[in-house]
Amino acid sequence: MLGRWSFRLICWYILILMTQPHFRFPILIPLHLGDLCFGGAFVLHIFDCMTQNKAFIRNSGVTRFAFLLMGMILAAHYWNPHQNSTDWNTHVDGVTKISIIVILLDAQLDSVYKSSAVFGVLALGTLWWIKGGVRLASAGAYWASTTRLQGANVSIITNPNDFAYLTTFFLPIYYYFFVYFKPKLFKLGMLAVLFSGIYIVLQTGSRTGFLCMLAMAGGMIPRVWKKNKSFFPIAGLTIFLLLPFIPQGNLDRLTSTFETITGVFEDKNLQDTSDLDVAAESAQSRWIKIRGTFLMILQNPIGVGTDPQYWYVTKWWGAAGTVHNELMMAGRTMGFPGMIMYILALVLPLKYATRIMRRTENGVWPVMEALAWTVRVQLIVIVMGGMFSPSFFHFPHMMTFVAVSGLWRSVQEAVPEGAIAAPYGMAMSPSAQPVVA
Repeated sequence: MLGRWSFRLICWYILILMTQPHFRFPILIPLHLGDLCFGGAFVLHIFDCMTQNKAFIRNSGVTRFAFLLMGMILAAHYWNPHQNSTDWNTHVDGVTKISIIVILLDAQLDSVYKSSAVFGVLALGTLWWIKGGVRLASAGAYWASTTRLQGANVSIITNPNDFAYLTTFFLPIYYYFFVYFKPKLFKLGMLAVLFSGIYIVLQTGSRTGFLCMLAMAGGMIPRVWKKNKSFFPIAGLTIFLLLPFIPQGNLDRLTSTFETITGVFEDKNLQDTSDLDVAAESAQSRWIKIRGTFLMILQNPIGVGTDPQYWYVTKWWGAAGTVHNELMMAGRTMGFPGMIMYILALVLPLKYATRIMRRTENGVWPVMEALAWTVRVQLIVIVMGGMFSPSFFHFPHMMTFVAVSGLWRSVQEAVPEGAIAAPYGMAMSPSAQPVVA
């Protein structure tokens, strides 16, 4: 019972972090709902482990990863020789808190239901984003003096690029729920959420979001064509009907994406921006910062900390400020070890998802196999979006990491190696012994 309530409080904490309702309702700030949920979950988890004689933490790959990541970000913050100040800042705060949540959550993911619930809670939190995005679009709430939709009032999606990137990250999970929800009302609801998400991405005019959607489509189309061809005319008609509501400036911006990218690499003098328009100058400045950051990391293999002194600006001036690349931001903060950790945060969930798909393929457990495939598509979005985003080890990414890790453990226990599909969907081992699936 204590463990169950501890997990429920963690789910509430995830929901609070995804929605951050205190920005919309300041009266909630003194209540410290997030602190209460996290503290309560931690205390209940300790008591549950003591009464049930269970380990406080799980000796798993994702837990070891989280401990190592937390140690690295704290070392970069307190002991990096180039650190300007050891005052607590957003970089160390975010990565440290996420690491602690991953450790606590991984210790509790002992069933398919709990692991699947994490995906559901994350998606539930984004309904707040979708509602906010649609309302902002209808009100004409644009970013600065452009026609680009501004982000909803949640810290991780306040600007158009982050809003588009993370909304695209959740589009595959909306499609998954649309396919596997049984009640027709819920299916229609998830379909509406899915197309609302696409509408929001187009309204942001974000080339990052546009490239993420193209990458997502490349990962989804072969399977959707094979298993659900009827979805294509629905999607095509809906997007066609939505296009007249997208500002022409946004459509022009999106259609010039590849031209802008190629123009950056063809430019011989990367610091001369006098003859460039705003979009091309923005793209070029990002490339300069990525290149400058990488050159700086080569000379500083342990990074320069979470709040570095800008002594390196004169030599690698592009590395200062915000670098719109998750891998480079991890490297600037923690050096090559940080870059390796970032790559592992993509490779490990990909490995777990692939193993789930192999263990549950050929009709053994279609729902789990489809969920693992969904995670793989989400990782494609992170790879693409991470090239243009500064938010390394962000919350949705790490929660998906720990959830798919727990899902793989549960699938291993439920489905034996070499299981085959049996009548009525029951998974059968080669020796014809049924297992709970």
